[in-house]
Amino acid sequence: MNKKLKILIFLTMAILFLAGVIHNSSFIIQKVDAATNIDSTYRYAWNDTIGWIDFYSTGNVSVSSTQLTGYASSSVGYIALNCNSTPNGDICATRNFKVSNDGSGNLSGWAYNDGIGWISFASSTATSTYQVSVSPTTGDFSGWAWNDVVGWISFNCFGTNTCPPSGPSDYKVKTNWQAVSASGNLTSSIFDTGVTNGTAINTIMWQGNQPAGTSVKFQIASVNSLTGGGTGPIDTTYRYAWADTIGWIDFGWPAGNVNVGTTQLTGYAYNNNVGEIALDCATAPGGNICQSQSNFKVNRNPANGNLSGWAWNDYIGWTSFSSENNSTPITCNPSDGFGTGEYCVTINPTTGTFTGWAWNDYIGWISVNCADPGLCGSSNYWVNTATAATWTYRGPDGSGTSYYSSIGPGIPTQINLGYHNNQRYFRYKIFLYSDTGQTASPRVDDVILNYSP
Repeated sequence: MNKKLKILIFLTMAILFLAGVIHNSSFIIQKVDAATNIDSTYRYAWNDTIGWIDFYSTGNVSVSSTQLTGYASSSVGYIALNCNSTPNGDICATRNFKVSNDGSGNLSGWAYNDGIGWISFASSTATSTYQVSVSPTTGDFSGWAWNDVVGWISFNCFGTNTCPPSGPSDYKVKTNWQAVSASGNLTSSIFDTGVTNGTAINTIMWQGNQPAGTSVKFQIASVNSLTGGGTGPIDTTYRYAWADTIGWIDFGWPAGNVNVGTTQLTGYAYNNNVGEIALDCATAPGGNICQSQSNFKVNRNPANGNLSGWAWNDYIGWTSFSSENNSTPITCNPSDGFGTGEYCVTINPTTGTFTGWAWNDYIGWISVNCADPGLCGSSNYWVNTATAATWTYRGPDGSGTSYYSSIGPGIPTQINLGYHNNQRYFRYKIFLYSDTGQTASPRVDDVILNYSP
């Protein structure tokens, strides 16, 4: 029987895997608006009245995917390309103008010079159609601008049919800006299929929106064992519990050195408001206090990972990890808590993932996994032990340089079973690419992986 897992992806510290269907969140690429510079050789535009216009000499003309900034020099003085970067500084409050870039190199808008006034970079009317553009692949300017006093301004002699093979009149303005795709990627956390002998990952599919010119790609990693398992140090990313009263409790705080042993936890967690929370009297922040002050610890059942016992903090006192604190704790269900008769925290013996609730009489409930209150879609946190598995992300040819390329949303992509068969655990990386003008990004709402035993 085939099984399907639907996975929400959202942009945050990491990605959380949850069984079931989750909506109303998405992953998109943020626009990259890096400014670039004018070429030191190809730097001149030409006008028959005022001659050469030099876009390099001032050293501050830049081209980005949204606009031009800085100012050029000419025989009639500086020509400002943007009100925010004129020779007199930012004057946008009194005179708002700029030369815009649509992301694909098509320029529009206005530049300004004190002697000749406004220079238009594009027009489309019944009587006049012109535009200055920048090649999205070479950075070469081309086309014409217009000024009512001096007339046409040429940005490339090629457009005038007067370019010689070489020489002083072989002119154009050139920038190292190019319209390139912006990209982003996310790496998932570990998903456990629960099948001891492993599964075969058949297909991967995503749902969302893919505008023209954008793309979505994947790589898959799979292993059949996690050598770190349910014991060991706390993961450097998945390390936080939450209490509504005091906020985040960091189980991975470096000074606390929290470790999940076979039969107990050691070290101490940390909260910005109350300080250290000791999980074991022998490894408290002040050293071993078992004999001098109080004998306590947080126990772990080696068979099922259930916790019991007590932690201590000087301000909020005792924190209980199970409502039945003895050597045979209650059956631990993540749904217990919030006023129910039972509560507990358990650590999955295989994955090392904390679930459930702890209780403190002063601050109330402490959640160790956002999946339990169902809030992972808006706040992604949980505590996990570190795993030592080596995750090799592969494309269809088994290498780290190839990718599963999606045709579009809602269309499954076949996974090469030669690299992902009889594997119990898997992760993936998702790569999103904007269009070359960085004006559109794909949006991923859900990811669906299909696997079978």
